[in-house]
Amino acid sequence: MAYNIKLGYDPDKDYSALLADTNLSAEQRAKYTGERAAKIDHLYKGVEPTLAGSNMTYTQAYNYDGTRKADSNPNDTDSLIKEYKNLTSSGYTAAYNNAKKANDAAVNKAVNDLNAQKASTDQSYANLFRQLYLDKMKAKKNVNQQLASQGITGGMSESSLLGLDTSYGEALRQGEQERIRTQAELDKAITDTKLTGDVETANAALELAQRGTDSYAGVLQSLINRNDTLDYNKSVIERENDAIAREQENNERTNARSWAMTLLQNGIMPSSDVLLSAGINTADAQAVVDSVKAQQKSASSVTSTMSLTDARNALEAGYIDDNIRTVLKNNGWSDAYIDYVYNASGKKYPDTPEGWRQSIIDNGFADEDSVISAENWNRLITDYGLTEESLMSYGFEKEITDESELSPTARTYLSHIRNENGNVQGLNSVQRKNLIEAVGDGRISQNELDYIMKAVGIS
Repeated sequence: MAYNIKLGYDPDKDYSALLADTNLSAEQRAKYTGERAAKIDHLYKGVEPTLAGSNMTYTQAYNYDGTRKADSNPNDTDSLIKEYKNLTSSGYTAAYNNAKKANDAAVNKAVNDLNAQKASTDQSYANLFRQLYLDKMKAKKNVNQQLASQGITGGMSESSLLGLDTSYGEALRQGEQERIRTQAELDKAITDTKLTGDVETANAALELAQRGTDSYAGVLQSLINRNDTLDYNKSVIERENDAIAREQENNERTNARSWAMTLLQNGIMPSSDVLLSAGINTADAQAVVDSVKAQQKSASSVTSTMSLTDARNALEAGYIDDNIRTVLKNNGWSDAYIDYVYNASGKKYPDTPEGWRQSIIDNGFADEDSVISAENWNRLITDYGLTEESLMSYGFEKEITDESELSPTARTYLSHIRNENGNVQGLNSVQRKNLIEAVGDGRISQNELDYIMKAVGIS
């Protein structure tokens, strides 16, 4: 077994035997002394054990340079305590320095990997958008040739081309939204990694960004493959647009569910946005988290009801007490490293609109899309003393739960769609295009669009 960064020593090494070698360099002796102190602290609770076949400890039997004490007196308590303090002090310092160097290196690598992924993501999406444009031009050429060979001209031909433009425009919009979301998540992961040193979360963000790019690439390839065999008339194009939208939704749900289950199985509560995309309700997710944490606690050390995972999460969130410190020290963490992590953790929010906004998001009351559920909106007002005016000044909107809350423009759009569709649920390509443009130029809000989509049966 090799040197363990977290423990601060190599479990397989007999450090007493190594230190008895008088030919060690000063650097080697200082290194072994520090690692031996970390091992004693971890395995023997700081009490130095006796040497094998002897009733004396290493400190009682040997000098610091490895030479044996000819007339060692085990009852000379003052001198032994003084020497042991010198030994453990240098050991803690060496163990802390080794652990800090290893952790800094891991954090730097994680940040570099995330920055590299940002550049790679931009390049990947640029290549995909270029491929999308070329295929659109090819598809338009095929449409014109096929319709002309069938003697179709005028309005039918224009409708077919409009449907093709709508299909590719929607794919381009989805891709740009995914690119912006991915870059924002990578930026957040870089900041969090620098602040907290959480390499595991950085790696998870890296994996999620790569998975999102691959998912969008798969949707585009599916679109391109279909256009090689499509019967380019209006009804077929509309059916294919709906199929692509459903496939995109299924891919997003599958990826979101996979990511949500990964978090839940590790006792981490996903954001409400991830749960919604994955089709998992909050109560079920909380039940899984509670179950995982209960299992972690039951498997923890008998000297404490708190698990190592819980203790570490608490420390990194800015909390510490004797119980947390005891659990961490029992698992090889030195006092110096515990204090280092504690001082580097803890989130502080300035008393500004930006600070309040980030605090509300970080505490799970809202997502980055700025829409707060009616339940959380009321809780923030009744339980936390905020007002509707202050929440709106922080850039939030209350989730629309009733049609009467829509603006006159949004109600007009919804009424028009219902009149056109009758009892048929969903949206056709023209209605979808009109709604997207209305959001883009500010005639209706994203919040109102979400309500309209639900009202016509699109969840």
